[in-house]
Amino acid sequence: ALEAYPMNIRAYTQDDFATLQRWAEARSIDPSTLILSPNGFVAEDSRGPIAMVWVFLVFDAPFVIVDNFFSRPQSSVRQVKDSWAILFRVIRGFLGNLRDCKGNAIKYPLIRTYCRAELGKFFKEDGWKVAEHPSLQITYALSPPQ
Repeated sequence: ALEAYPMNIRAYTQDDFATLQRWAEARSIDPSTLILSPNGFVAEDSRGPIAMVWVFLVFDAPFVIVDNFFSRPQSSVRQVKDSWAILFRVIRGFLGNLRDCKGNAIKYPLIRTYCRAELGKFFKEDGWKVAEHPSLQITYALSPPQ
């Protein structure tokens, strides 16, 4: 249960980038290639940040993208699952409170994300539809990242 592993959730700030950079490099990911939304969330436990994730709002399509879920290196599977579970609750709340400039609710019927294959089973048990085929993320830089 989440109560056995208490966490706080807060918004990502630029001050968190050094932590994100260390976590990315620990996974052999070049942090300069990461695209981060202004809608980032950080889960913290008694040792500090344990997980980070970003929500990308797609204004011309009926879905949002959740991307760049990072967890603290050497975290246990349970810690990662618990941090994802509470972050996803916060994301659903965030999405449920979106409003346009007239105060009308903005509703997104679908959330899409990518995950490592070993997490697919957990997501499936949590109600996600999991594609049973591998895919690769590819990017092409039109200009150097800022």
